[in-house]
Amino acid sequence: MFWFAGSAVAVTVLAGITTTLRYPALTPISHPFLAILIAAVMVIIALRGVLPESTERLVAQACTGLFAVIVAVVGAVLHSAGEFSPRQPEVVAAGTDVQVVSWRQDDMSRQLLLLRLRSRDGLLSRDGTTDVACFLDKVGGAYPDWTFASATVTGDLLVARTADGQEWRVTFDPATLRPTTPAIDRCTAAPGYPG
Repeated sequence: MFWFAGSAVAVTVLAGITTTLRYPALTPISHPFLAILIAAVMVIIALRGVLPESTERLVAQACTGLFAVIVAVVGAVLHSAGEFSPRQPEVVAAGTDVQVVSWRQDDMSRQLLLLRLRSRDGLLSRDGTTDVACFLDKVGGAYPDWTFASATVTGDLLVARTADGQEWRVTFDPATLRPTTPAIDRCTAAPGYPG
């Protein structure tokens, strides 16, 4: 029982570290439902060790039912808050040391496409926490000068192109994955947005 509890605590701590340090290889264990599952299992095991044998089954069933209700409530809250989008990030460009990853985000009535950097260190790869560029996502062919088309990355230079063929450049620090020049912003003054 102590071995299982220790393992559960270790996985929970690892999930917290993953969320903070943003290692993509460990993302599946940072989901909040996993932490809830681990906590529920630990409670059930702890109660089984303390309670008389006659009530163990009843308590285990009650805890399982309570766990199901908690998961349903947390899932509904997270879904309504838009915290966990089913849209996964997509790699749109790759250099020797970094990848450019796009994230989609709903903003008012349009979708934004945010570009961030990801190191290329195998299992130790990590996601940057700062946007290096913001564009409108595909909006039915409208506003090609605001809509992301493609990107390339060479050394510490990211070149992003809009659908009308314009190039936008930003330099970054490969160690911190943060821009060293102002980030590309094709969102703030976009048509229909407050400037």
